[in-house]
Amino acid sequence: MVAVIGGRICSFSPCIEQSMRVCETLGSCGFIEVQNIEVLQIEDIVRTRNVPVMELDFLKTKRTEGEKDVKTPRESKKYITSTAPNTMAGHTGYLTIAELPPLFAR
Repeated sequence: MVAVIGGRICSFSPCIEQSMRVCETLGSCGFIEVQNIEVLQIEDIVRTRNVPVMELDFLKTKRTEGEKDVKTPRESKKYITSTAPNTMAGHTGYLTIAELPPLFAR
């Protein structure tokens, strides 16, 4: 039935060689728009960090020579940050996606 009305397929391959064979086979069977996407699981490190806010009000007004710098405690804001680990442990895989046009469109 799929050969008549057309459709889409998505295949997972654990290695690039298998993915290449799938692409070749799909192409020879009349599938079009064959795309291959590498998939890798990555663990992000999510943290809440306090980031000091810069006080730039002193730029708005000119100081006289007699004024001294007054140190005030710096305000800080909390931000959620995300970083990737230095090393990526995991196994890659490949998704192959293709479309088979309907019989009348081939």
